[in-house]
Amino acid sequence: MSYFEKIRELTKKISISIVDFSTDRDIARTPTQASSNFITNKSRGLG
Repeated sequence: MSYFEKIRELTKKISISIVDFSTDRDIARTPTQASSNFITNKSRGLG
């Protein structure tokens, strides 16, 4: 069994009340550098 098939089988066991995989979802985005906002606010004395 391939990795993809294993994950597919595991996701079939997840209750729809937790996650409904049949609904449309937004495309995943690459995260930005989260620390940049923190550094900017810290230099301003805001955090």
